[in-house]
Amino acid sequence: MTNVRLSGGRTELNFVDSFAYNIAAYRLAGLLGIDNMIPVTVERRWRAERGAVSWWVDAKWTEGERKELGLDPPDSRIWNQQMYRLLVFSALVQDSDRNLGNTLITEAWKVWMIDFTRAFRLASELHNLDGLRRCDRELLAKLRAQQLEGVAGDYLNGLEIDAVMTRRDGLVEHFEQLIAERGEGRVLY
Repeated sequence: MTNVRLSGGRTELNFVDSFAYNIAAYRLAGLLGIDNMIPVTVERRWRAERGAVSWWVDAKWTEGERKELGLDPPDSRIWNQQMYRLLVFSALVQDSDRNLGNTLITEAWKVWMIDFTRAFRLASELHNLDGLRRCDRELLAKLRAQQLEGVAGDYLNGLEIDAVMTRRDGLVEHFEQLIAERGEGRVLY
């Protein structure tokens, strides 16, 4: 861990970039029922070095390429649902490197999230709550019920797990407040 100056002049304290976060993200996604949005990722050793191996995603575009080309998904409802899941998961794991190149899209318009090497930050506050307007009903139910220690404890330390759980509580509270204000049908799908 070190302090790193990032683009835009921002400094990140305790900066970590780790293959282990890809494994933790895949395992957490499985616990939450959205592992169909993150390629299977497992640990492997090569010449005594630990690393992660991920299933290849045969993508047609990155999100950046899709936007550059001006392409619209054929079914905006399904597209939006995938993107809301992406936003909720990214907030949960506080992926500081979620960018347009880390979102892959297949020819069938299925969204895949890749590269979580800069996720699982220690800050507990949620960012971009305005973008978190809707949530998958099953995902919210699983967020309410799940603990993380047993699924990703091999790849996250106690402070990282505590931060995820605090953000999880914040996400649940955020969506419960939106449901109270707007009604369940306008928030959950």
